Amino acid sequence: MTRALPTLALLAALCACDTTLWLGNLREGTPPLDSLDADSLPDAPSAAPCILAAPDLIDFQTLSASAVVSTSLTLYNRCDSPRTVGGFYLGGDRGFTVSVGGAAYPLSPQTGTEGVRLDPPLTIAPESPLSVDVSFAPTGPETARASVIWLTDDLGGGPTVQLIANSRPPACLATFPKSVDFGPVIVGTQRQRTLRVGSCGGAALV
Repeated sequence: MTRALPTLALLAALCACDTTLWLGNLREGTPPLDSLDADSLPDAPSAAPCILAAPDLIDFQTLSASAVVSTSLTLYNRCDSPRTVGGFYLGGDRGFTVSVGGAAYPLSPQTGTEGVRLDPPLTIAPESPLSVDVSFAPTGPETARASVIWLTDDLGGGPTVQLIANSRPPACLATFPKSVDFGPVIVGTQRQRTLRVGSCGGAALV
């Protein structure tokens, strides 16, 4: 019995300690959940890109074999700090050329796999545009397609521009009437009906 007295005394001392040293300050410094204002919380970082490309699709229409057509696209920095364009990938069908920074880069296997490095990189000032020339010289009558993927220091990556040339609308064949009824036909005889055929699309029928 005497041995248990010190243990009971120690438990009493522990129970009588002032818990406000470790719990009271926490309770006073932590507001209740229902008192938190969402407007006072810091905004989460945005991953929206700063550099936009316009247009994002360039259609050179149908060109003759000797024609060379050039147009421009705009890289626009919509943020309030400078952004850098370090290069681009140009892959697809031959005939397309991107001119930027005073140099021309025709599409090749290297521009599509290794990319083009701009040295020095191009800097676009805040809320400012950068003009880029794109040209196409057809190597044949076939439809040509390519993509330009810009490499920037945006967190979300750079924009992509689609290129197309010599595109042709799909052929559409219409017949009139929609159905033909020959009626009863005696064996060994013939009966003819007229069927009109025409194009219902933008391409000529050959």
